[in-house]
Amino acid sequence: MIALGLSLQVAVFCAVAAAFLAHRGASAFHPLLYYLLFHLLAFVVRPLLVHLAGFDGQWRYMGFTPTPDVFVRTLAVASVALVCFAAASLLAGAARPGFADRPWRFDRLDRRAFAWVAALLLPVALYGAVLDLQLFGRHAARSGDLTGAPGMLRDAATGFTVFAGTTAYLVKAHNLLAPLSVLCVVAARFRWWAYVPFLLFVGYRLYLGSRWGVVLALVMLLLLQLARAGRRWPRLKAAAAVLPVIALFTWVGLDRDALRTLGVEGRTHAPIARTYAPPRHLMDTPDFANFDYLAFIVDRVPAYTGTYSQFTQHLELFTRPVPRMLWPDKPVGSPIRLFNLNDHGRFHGRTRSLPGDGWMSLGWPGVVLTLAAAGALLGLAHRWLWRPGRSLYAWLAYAAFLPATIQLFRDGALVSLARFGMWMLLPVLACWALATVFRRLSPARFEQDGRRAEAFP
Repeated sequence: MIALGLSLQVAVFCAVAAAFLAHRGASAFHPLLYYLLFHLLAFVVRPLLVHLAGFDGQWRYMGFTPTPDVFVRTLAVASVALVCFAAASLLAGAARPGFADRPWRFDRLDRRAFAWVAALLLPVALYGAVLDLQLFGRHAARSGDLTGAPGMLRDAATGFTVFAGTTAYLVKAHNLLAPLSVLCVVAARFRWWAYVPFLLFVGYRLYLGSRWGVVLALVMLLLLQLARAGRRWPRLKAAAAVLPVIALFTWVGLDRDALRTLGVEGRTHAPIARTYAPPRHLMDTPDFANFDYLAFIVDRVPAYTGTYSQFTQHLELFTRPVPRMLWPDKPVGSPIRLFNLNDHGRFHGRTRSLPGDGWMSLGWPGVVLTLAAAGALLGLAHRWLWRPGRSLYAWLAYAAFLPATIQLFRDGALVSLARFGMWMLLPVLACWALATVFRRLSPARFEQDGRRAEAFP
């Protein structure tokens, strides 16, 4: 039964991928591409490894072993989610990519706006980088031992760590370094020396043992380079450059302290390969093991929990932005919690994924509604991008926001998309606002530049 389910899983993925590639709107700018890549890793490759190679490290961690029926039902949930997202995103985002008359140069006022934004945000971002190193680089935060980390507390009910005495708006301000480093490349018109800040940012994030900021910045830079060149897809020879990136991504994932231990600092926690899996399963890590987590959710909800969450988990969008310094008793997670997955297994540090979020919300109807809504909204954003008259800032905003959807697919939480999207979009929106003000205050200079003022939308 499992072998048949896996075969159907591969067939559904291939059919959806073929339909996407045959669609007139197919390109590296379409959100369906990123969901297909996520689905391939999490719900096609991963279950194959689980079944054929015995990857069971995550199930042992959660204290859970699915029955064949749950295994196959999980595959079905993932496939239904893929079809719903693909159909909605292709219908809502049916726009043919076109690069004619697209603006791809910062003028003098744009560069001045970027200089002001960098001068204002860079000190805050660097201060956040120092705080993040103090909290996560010198203490065993990732191994779960937060007793010695100043400003960090662990919530016993959920297992989540929260800030105390400080705020994530400062500690996580280092995320601004990703879009700022990419904007530096654009402002300098893609000259070779403009990539130096970007490389410094990549080195810092890898030294810290964090990879998602690097992924977001790399995808944003790739999209902008493709748009500047007027190409829908990267060249085939560019695929060779992806291999060392994947190798580095995997290496840092297996050992978060890999770069720090090359220097003078000691190790803060054991390599993940020795923590979660036997040596023969070096690749059995939590990265993209969302199939395992989805199986846990499908098995536990609602059989063990007694109810669905009724989409109440998304109420965190309204409470999360309030700093805990101003609201000491702020609830961890959603203010309304109908059940806790950790009461039915060890789900600490695991992500529910977008299909898991839909199932947890309302079962099969929840999967259809969640994935169709996400696909339609992202498809509309794709159609918006290709309308005539879009300014350079519209392209910058789209390229900054689209990579953040990977976090939505993986975490299954709107708050994750809002959090990463906020940091990625803030410098772009600030540059657009300042450039608009400069143009309105200096109409003569703008006319000399020979360009028409363009509204962001």
